[in-house]
Amino acid sequence: MKFWRVAAIVLLITGCTQRAAYHRLSVAILNERHRETDEALYAFQVAADLLPEDPYIRRQLGLAFLRRGLYEEARMEFESVLALEPAYVDAYRDMAALHRAQRMPDVAIAWLEQATRFVPDYVAVYEDLVDLHLLSDRPEEAMRVMATVLEGWPETVWAHYRMGHLQHHLKAYELAEASFRRSLELQPELDHAQAFLGNSLYEQEKFEEAIEAYQAAIDQDPRDHRSINNLAWVYAVLGDQNQLDEGIRLSRRSLHMDPESATYLDTLAELYYRKSQFTKAVEIIRYAISLGSGNPSLREHLAKQLKKFMAADRGKV
Repeated sequence: MKFWRVAAIVLLITGCTQRAAYHRLSVAILNERHRETDEALYAFQVAADLLPEDPYIRRQLGLAFLRRGLYEEARMEFESVLALEPAYVDAYRDMAALHRAQRMPDVAIAWLEQATRFVPDYVAVYEDLVDLHLLSDRPEEAMRVMATVLEGWPETVWAHYRMGHLQHHLKAYELAEASFRRSLELQPELDHAQAFLGNSLYEQEKFEEAIEAYQAAIDQDPRDHRSINNLAWVYAVLGDQNQLDEGIRLSRRSLHMDPESATYLDTLAELYYRKSQFTKAVEIIRYAISLGSGNPSLREHLAKQLKKFMAADRGKV
């Protein structure tokens, strides 16, 4: 048989095998979506058997094992992917996810740092690193990674947004405000950014600006009961009688969505206290305490609130 005919037959067989493998892969993904887990795993394995040197298919099989908690099988597949294609960055991320699932964050971080050496401009890897540093209670390292991202890619929205969260956590409220504002400049409809901006403004006692931010968050998502409650609380702090009535309306709206939130009940009680309706404030705060919050600082706060309201109700303040 002439060489060109042999080559044509080989190409035909190879093409048929590749089509068959990717067909099985498509079937596997479809089964996975329909929660047909046994059928999906079998189809992933058939696809990998048909094309054992295809790194994409081997990776999909590894991810299927990882989703099922079959960590050793997942590790073997991801190692196979990296043996076939050492610069396959997503496989490094997969190895990191595997070790994170096994509660080995330091090993996971090492895999991600390897990924940055292969492809230093793959920004998603840095986001994974931030997650792991925060999981390991290393906020300084997380900030270092985000600073690296912002130096190289200053318009990376998630880095500004998450930097704002971390700065707020560290009580650097002015810096947090700047980070949230920058994230909103880059993506005006960014979920929850207005709400967190409002929190940073509130902590700086920039109450009028906080009101604007919370209102923008509510306009964006009318079911954002946290922002609704926070706006009501700002009205309580300011103490203007017209705003107190609006605060009560907002507070009841947040409680309609989460009726057993001790925090929201505390807001409503504070609003009635500011309106000198002390008996009602006592009644509401007692109910909030009766819910038995698992947060020690909240329990302590509610106890102080009850003492304050009862003293006012007895005419001592």
